[in-house]
Amino acid sequence: SNGVESLSDEYDGPDRTIVSRSYHIRTLPQLLKFCRVDLDIWEVPWHVVNMWGGAKNPNFQVKAKLKLKGQDELSILELVAEFRESAEQLAPVYRKIIHEPNESGNAAEISIHDLHFGSLCWKPETGRNYDIKIAQQVFQSAIDSLINDIVPYKPERILMPVGSDFFNVNSKLNETVHGTMQDEDCRWQKTFIYGRRMVVKAVDLLRQVAPVDVYIIGGNHDEERAYYLGDSLDCWYRNCEDVNVENTPTPRKYWQWGSCLVGITHGQMEVKGTLPLLMATEVSVMFARAKFREWHTGHLHHKAVKSYDYGTEANGIRERILPSLATTDSWHKKKGYSGLREAEAFIWNKDQGNIATFKYHP
Repeated sequence: SNGVESLSDEYDGPDRTIVSRSYHIRTLPQLLKFCRVDLDIWEVPWHVVNMWGGAKNPNFQVKAKLKLKGQDELSILELVAEFRESAEQLAPVYRKIIHEPNESGNAAEISIHDLHFGSLCWKPETGRNYDIKIAQQVFQSAIDSLINDIVPYKPERILMPVGSDFFNVNSKLNETVHGTMQDEDCRWQKTFIYGRRMVVKAVDLLRQVAPVDVYIIGGNHDEERAYYLGDSLDCWYRNCEDVNVENTPTPRKYWQWGSCLVGITHGQMEVKGTLPLLMATEVSVMFARAKFREWHTGHLHHKAVKSYDYGTEANGIRERILPSLATTDSWHKKKGYSGLREAEAFIWNKDQGNIATFKYHP
């Protein structure tokens, strides 16, 4: 009735979230009027309007976050500080692992991008089933396989990027960062807890091989949840000398090993072709020290390699678009987008650059 296909109106203390999906409600004023929102009581700090479908059959989603006027609330920074103080008191104490003396000059990178943990896919619709149990099995199998591949190279350190759409949704509304609805397998709390445990298990296995650098990368599906995961991991490994968690809120991260420089980003925001210049300007000192420079991105769920050469091959910058282990979901299936499911590991030598690459296929 009234042309509204679906409407949700949720309260959370002084906050309220209204979401409509319909043909007739297309603007914020229309949504507020339909829901009879009293603007003398409520204020609207944020809203978004999404549209899909063709010109002849458009559909609209209008989402608004409301807040009671005159309410004092604890700032996000204060809440995070309070959480960290409590969490750090409960952090486990890890005994430092004494590894055998090793001068291989090698480091390893375990890259599992775009896992979309929590995504739900149905085989008759997408060609393959996918849920959190399947994602856990695939992720752990990839970690086990790639560890076996890198161990013979005796890495002195391991880089593990985490995030880059590790989670499928960004909020309890089962939406991405920009409000696109997703098919989710289970409750958002369960997805986060199981995802965190899965990463902790992987890092604990990797630190048996060498000290681990965990780099948190936000994606277009999970930017906020990736940050929360990074903060949780930072608290968890507070008493572990073998694990370093890099969770600064920057869209691009850089990791250097000898003459190798790796830039990591999800890849959805940067203007095409600008990554080489960004690397040269954002980390100019690291850039000058490096002979082998690469960008590792995700987002597109398929593998590709681009080279940007500046005069000589030694000064070139390579961009790798890394593949995904996730199953093609309903939207991508309808669009005809698909790629080979894959995870990769790289061996970096301080003087010779990328000397080996390994792949895992589920």
